[in-house]
Amino acid sequence: MEGLIQGAEDGKPMSPTVRTEDSEFQTMEGLIKGAEDGNPMSPTVRTEESEFNTPTAAESQTEMETPSIFLNTPSAVYSQPENAPTSMNIDEEEDPDNVQVPKLVKRKKNVPLKLLSPFLTQYSHLLVGEEQLNQKEKDMRCVLDYAFGKGSPTQVLYTDDWNIVTREEFQTLAPNAWVMNNVIDTFARILNDDPDQSVKSNLKFYFSTIPFNMLCQNEPYGGSQDSQATESKRLENFILSVRHEYETAGVKSLKGFHLLFFPVWSGDHFYLIVINQKAKKVEIIDNLSLPEGITYDDKYKTFAERTFEAWTIFSEQEGHPLRKAQISAYEIVLLEMPWKNRTNKTDCGVYAMRHMETYKGNQTWNCGFKNTDEDKDFICRLRMRYGTEILLSVLNKRHELMYLALKRANQVE
Repeated sequence: MEGLIQGAEDGKPMSPTVRTEDSEFQTMEGLIKGAEDGNPMSPTVRTEESEFNTPTAAESQTEMETPSIFLNTPSAVYSQPENAPTSMNIDEEEDPDNVQVPKLVKRKKNVPLKLLSPFLTQYSHLLVGEEQLNQKEKDMRCVLDYAFGKGSPTQVLYTDDWNIVTREEFQTLAPNAWVMNNVIDTFARILNDDPDQSVKSNLKFYFSTIPFNMLCQNEPYGGSQDSQATESKRLENFILSVRHEYETAGVKSLKGFHLLFFPVWSGDHFYLIVINQKAKKVEIIDNLSLPEGITYDDKYKTFAERTFEAWTIFSEQEGHPLRKAQISAYEIVLLEMPWKNRTNKTDCGVYAMRHMETYKGNQTWNCGFKNTDEDKDFICRLRMRYGTEILLSVLNKRHELMYLALKRANQVE
């Protein structure tokens, strides 16, 4: 992977105090009903950041039309050249679920990748030259181009029996596109499977966007119940989703974990709430600084407090409760980072993914952003690397992707 993308690694028991620094679901099956459609419990539409006008519960449940993923993205990413080889129109793509991968794959020779890959040609200045790549890295490029290329928007490119990512959803990783929530959910699942991300001295767990949405966004009763019953049901759904996610990841218990990451979608914007149990802080990590005239409460409301309170109740139910003195010691902190800005309102999903990947509990850390024009290329590299890691993850059960990609690129017979 190092050779594939150059430079990608550069870099209410008791309410905590706040400071800023420099239909019912009784089972998990009911809770995640319809997840095959891409985790519909959390909104996936990305428009302009709405100045933090968080949607009401009823609004967050309203069916919304997904905007075109082609808007503000290079057309070369989504279309094949007119003189593309006829081998791209392969029969298997009509029904990719029924593809039978040959046991013996016969490779073709002397087919330059750069002549066959519209996506990689468009962004070739970000990539290591083909002559420096080994065969595995060339194959990985083919897979990336296959996913960004022309094809059925509903074709499933990733599934691990919990997360599902279609071609249309995956292509939100293209430059200048808002990343969809289930791409971030899938990335969280992959991070939990990475042994380098969670070590004994710094145990980390990454949740999807679902627990937060269950607690603070979704309306469990459709507005038909009183507010107290609604809040009780939200808490129940939060606990169900948290328990399901750590069990799905093969974790026996979250007792002793140091960092707990909760991706937040609010006001058409992604950021993180991190419960830092080592530092006794609830940290908000957001790439956007507060605009003039907007206060902390206007943007973040009581989301961090509610998430932490729900976590303390969950911990008590799990048999490892926090003592009152421990709870009162926690404080809510809005982290200040040198790369925070007010100009980039499109790449918040990529920022959130990078923060998840690199944050280790130290408030002064370097994740590669410089808050300069160099960030544009760096973010493009991250988008390509994250896309490759999702497609080629050992958790991905779409094993035929490599064969389809190589066949489209005319690399195999």
